[in-house]
Amino acid sequence: MCKLFNFSKDVAVIGGMASARLRHLSPCSCYFFDNIYYYPDGKTWANILWDVLSGMPSYVADRWDCEDYSLLTKTRIGERYKINGIGVAIGDSPLGYHAWNVLLMDENTLKYLEPQTGDVFDIGDKKYTAEMILW
Repeated sequence: MCKLFNFSKDVAVIGGMASARLRHLSPCSCYFFDNIYYYPDGKTWANILWDVLSGMPSYVADRWDCEDYSLLTKTRIGERYKINGIGVAIGDSPLGYHAWNVLLMDENTLKYLEPQTGDVFDIGDKKYTAEMILW
């Protein structure tokens, strides 16, 4: 088990996945910046999301909206916890063309995260359809 350190926080990483395997798990086209993607357990993800999504800037149409929330969420998780098992998805949603996040939960599971609400849900639920994911 690898330990990552951030200020006073210890985050245990329970696994890593090669980008080639992650490509097969993803529901659409993917673009990768790293070779290995690390993820914590579900409870740790929940704590990380609570921390990162707290204090997000207010929504401003066309100036601070969906892609800004999803990019900031990915960046904060990388900065604070050194975890890269989060992607930015772009595609269709009930809100129209949209951006949100994808979480690597374990070796076999990805989930969607709506960073504007903190809602985590299964791929295929809530009519979100990713066209591409930037890892």
